[in-house]
Amino acid sequence: MYKNREEAGQKLADELSQYDDEDAVLLAIPRGGVPVAYEIAKRLDLPLDVIIVKKIGHPNNPEYAVGAASVNSSYINPDNIRGVTEEYLEEAKERKQREAKEIYRKLKGEVSPVDLVGKTAILVDDGVATGSTLKMAITVAKNLGAKKVVIAVPVGSPQAIGMLRQESDDVICPLQPKVFHAIGQFYQDFSQVPTEVAKEMLKENE
Repeated sequence: MYKNREEAGQKLADELSQYDDEDAVLLAIPRGGVPVAYEIAKRLDLPLDVIIVKKIGHPNNPEYAVGAASVNSSYINPDNIRGVTEEYLEEAKERKQREAKEIYRKLKGEVSPVDLVGKTAILVDDGVATGSTLKMAITVAKNLGAKKVVIAVPVGSPQAIGMLRQESDDVICPLQPKVFHAIGQFYQDFSQVPTEVAKEMLKENE
């Protein structure tokens, strides 16, 4: 059990000390991942950015992902696009990329995303239930040239952590309870992170 996201970030920082001398970048999943990553950035003196990932859903079932888009990257899973037109995919990619850019602008202003080429990307969230968002973020980070992708979360379901281990180079997750219903049950304070608070934390690290 963690007191709040800040305490969770401090505990994660202890476990990430092997990366403080690597060419690493912290990428928070907003908004809950920002306070966690902020504490790690302070402790390890690493650059902090956000990674916005928007799912591209199937036209007949929006919950079924056929790909994802971020601020400066998108991808389509060729195994999942049966019966989907090229026109739909192009329109959906553009729309989701616009949405990602809008969220990024609200949090970071007109600053360009950190260059990941040849770097270790450490993806940070406040917890992981299914792992679907982080799985998409891993693909995006690799597409943007990261040489290594590490997942750092304070708590996660064992199933999701197992899946993420196969997709990434390393997973740091101190708490993996067998009985897992929701991320919030492992925090005393799991209140939403206001956009303004996340903005201030990101600005401090620029």
